[in-house]
Amino acid sequence: MTDGSQNSDFMIPTFSRGAWTDQPFPISWYKPASDHGESLENGGYNKFLTQTAHGDLTLTVWRWEGLGDEPNSCTPHPHGGALFLVDVETSAGLSTVAAMDVADMMDLLVRWAPALQTGPARR
Repeated sequence: MTDGSQNSDFMIPTFSRGAWTDQPFPISWYKPASDHGESLENGGYNKFLTQTAHGDLTLTVWRWEGLGDEPNSCTPHPHGGALFLVDVETSAGLSTVAAMDVADMMDLLVRWAPALQTGPARR
């Protein structure tokens, strides 16, 4: 199913107005074990920003762009899903969180800024 509706079987940490909640993943057919980037693109999200620090930490922001004939706009996901998904990737793995709108995504990026700007971790 590629209708852009939510996947209530897979919950995602979602940041909205300074608070975290668990919300259904915004793509109904998304499976965490599938090709992540391709699944997000097929579900209407496009890569918006990628920032890598020290070769081990990468943040990738995905922005809802719509499916097929839906307008490319900065409006919330039509089924209540997040406008932005943020991947946090290290050598230990990949985690994805959601941000409901532009202000929430900017707040998350500000929170990650120290990790992206500092030098490599020391033992």
